[in-house]
Order: sequence, then structure tokens, then C-alpha cells
Amino acid sequence: MLGYQLLKYLIVNDNLTSKEMEVVINQFNHKLFSSGYYLFCVEARENEENKYKHLIYLKNIEGNDVFIISKENKDFLLKNELRKRKVGISKEHSGIGELKIAYLEAKLARRFAFISGRNKVEYSETEIKDINLYEITQPLENEHLAQLIGTEKLEEALNTLEKAVEAVKAG
Repeated sequence: MLGYQLLKYLIVNDNLTSKEMEVVINQFNHKLFSSGYYLFCVEARENEENKYKHLIYLKNIEGNDVFIISKENKDFLLKNELRKRKVGISKEHSGIGELKIAYLEAKLARRFAFISGRNKVEYSETEIKDINLYEITQPLENEHLAQLIGTEKLEEALNTLEKAVEAVKAG
């Protein structure tokens, strides 16, 4: 469990010194990091248990449950355990030094999955580049909605509300 706490520390800490990074790398040696892995982000659930033997599971990091899984087991997890959830998937990575980048990719992809109503989104620079950044960073702000209504853009306001309702329904 101490190793998993170190991984959480690595993911959330923006100001890691090279000495701290070295300690994390030396303390946590897992075979997943020597071969290719993917990182998945899903919305954190209170009742989620660590029942997974073939992956690393990190509970509730910034509102996300995180799964780190080998490329060989990626499709199995998506088709079984996570098939009904909104999943953000990083690009393939290797080495513990890429863990923070993998987390940020998966976190952004999960946000896009939620907003777009898709069950899974794999991070790719071309897809993410086309995202309306306003929708990702500040979904359905009250001021934006009030502006639409105030400028009599009622159809656009209605469409925005309908998208938000659908996203909430989808989970």
C-alpha cells in the first residue's frame, strides 16, 4: 500500500524535486512500468473495491479512480469492468516517469467523454485539439447560460441545457 501512496503523490504533486522523483522510482518498482501501460480515469465511486489483480488501482485522485494496466489487458478491462462507465484513456506509456503525463491525458479524455456523451475516449492530440476548450474547462457556467438567454439566443441556450441533461443522465 505504501507504494500506491507514492504513486498518488507522484500524480498529484506538481513540484516534485529530482530527489523526490528518484525516491519514488526506487521505492516503487512494478513490472507494468517496464513494459507499455495505459492509464484509465473514471469517476470515483465510494463503493469501488480493490479487487483487481492484473492492474494497479488508485482510489479517488482528484475525483477520479485510476487504473494502470498493461497493453495486453487493456481491452479486457474496457469490455468487462468498465463497459458502462465514462472512461478516459491515456496514450501508451512506459516508465514511471511518464505517469503524471499519462494521468493528465486520461483525465482530459474522461472529461471529454463526459461532455460528449461517449463511454470511452482515448487521448489523441488530434481529437483533443478539436475540443472546444471552454466546454472542457468550464462546462455550463451560469454566466454563459445567462448571456445566451439575455441576448435572446434561446435556441442555443436550450441546446446547451439539453446537452447538460443528457450528460448527467449518461453518468
